[in-house]
Amino acid sequence: PSDSPYQLDRIVITRDELEVLDRATRALMEQKDTPFAESAASARRKLAFDLPFASSSIERILALPVPENARQALTVLQEAVIDRVAVSCRYFTMSRRAEAERELEPLGLLFQWGRWYCIARASDCDEPRMFRVDRMQDTKKLATGFKVPTGFNVREFAGRTPWEFGNGPTTRAVVRFSFPEARAVINKDVGTLVREEPGAGAEIAFDLRDEDAFLRWLLAFGRRAEIV
Repeated sequence: PSDSPYQLDRIVITRDELEVLDRATRALMEQKDTPFAESAASARRKLAFDLPFASSSIERILALPVPENARQALTVLQEAVIDRVAVSCRYFTMSRRAEAERELEPLGLLFQWGRWYCIARASDCDEPRMFRVDRMQDTKKLATGFKVPTGFNVREFAGRTPWEFGNGPTTRAVVRFSFPEARAVINKDVGTLVREEPGAGAEIAFDLRDEDAFLRWLLAFGRRAEIV
């Protein structure tokens, strides 16, 4: 609305500025060894609704690769969420490095951190957890119905990091990030800022339940991140 305090001023971008913006964001996307690639792709997805970027590059960004097993699982899970019935699948658990048969009650689906996740209760756990859809194989609907827990809201899981989920005690890790990666992490609002040296880097603390998920994310920073 026009009287909204959050309304942004309209800006005009010239064709020359658009070309610079197009080249710069595409160049950042190609830097696969830094977290800026994901940020640049996200920015382009948002800008594409208003700016005439080259359609081929936009299609490459939006058409994220989804393996066939995940496509099949998504179709089944969407129906199961609507029908409120359980599903069975073979699920690969990273912490155990093993695949096992699981029975899940799918409560909702989320796309975040570049992945599809299913929020579900497993037959051996009452607490809803996040399951990576691309780790599911041979997903099938079951005849077993279930009730959604009172007060459950899938939005509560949106934005939560993969390492916040899991069983067992919480471990705190403190990581020193170099600049400008430190700013990128702070802006993503993950972790707790411990100390920042403007222009030099920052130390950020993370509470972990899934250490493997955290380390996989951290490896993308290479030598720009060091566990303190």
